[in-house]
This record gives sequence, structure tokens and C-alpha cells, in this order.
Amino acid sequence: MKENIFKSSWEDENTYDTRALQIYALKEFMKSLHYLLNDYERINQTACFRSSYQMNKGRNKISVQTAIRLYNCQGTAKGIFGKPNIKLGIWSFDDYTLTKAMASRILKSVKLQYCSKTNSILCQDSRVRFVESSYVNLFLHDNKFL
Repeated sequence: MKENIFKSSWEDENTYDTRALQIYALKEFMKSLHYLLNDYERINQTACFRSSYQMNKGRNKISVQTAIRLYNCQGTAKGIFGKPNIKLGIWSFDDYTLTKAMASRILKSVKLQYCSKTNSILCQDSRVRFVESSYVNLFLHDNKFL
């Protein structure tokens, strides 16, 4: 008999709607960089992360897409802008803040996209991989984000 070549490599085949979990992970990561997501649904404005922190003075407003790129590529300029790996003045966070932000990540990557037409954050893929395997019980099986 032929072996199934389309076998999934995911350990758990249960599918959960992880949109809320991914948004939470992104918000916590950006909070460690001193940014907060604006209340875009209530005030009917474009979703973005804002900071009043003095260190972020030159970059007090970051789009959701840029925040997702920061989360997924671990802050390299190449991953954010598609340029060679160089240090950009406005994106150079101090080492402590960047280390703290990387440590606050609960997912290896978020698969989100901001839709300006509907003014909402969409989930592209519900499958997630946690940074630590113990986070599965903490975030999924306790029904915090389901």
C-alpha cells in the first residue's frame, strides 16, 4: 500500500480559532516595546500601535503590518523592509528592550493581516507553534482564547 504523502507534520490535528491568541501575542510583544494598539473598532480609525514613550519619539505610530513584521522576523531591518541587514536609526531599540520583547513572545510567528477595507485584523492561518511546549496547556486547553 502507498504511504500517504500528504500527512500533516503538526502534532495535534485539532483546529482552533487562534485569531484572539495571535492578536494577544502581538499586543504583548508590542507592549514590551512600549506600544499599545489603539481602540480602532470603537473610534472607527485605522488600527495602529502608538507609543508616548520618550524612546519611541521618532516612531510614535507603527502600522499593524510593521508590528507583525517586527514580531515574525525578530527585528531585523531586512525582514521589515526587504533591504540588506543594516541598522536603521529609528528602528534601533536598546538591547535590554529588544531582549525583553523577544522573551515575551509566546508564538514563533503570527499569521495575521490588517485589512483596511473592513478595518479589521484577519487571521491567515489558525495553526500556531508555541515558543515553549508548556504554553499549549496554558493558552489553548484552558480555553482562555477559544
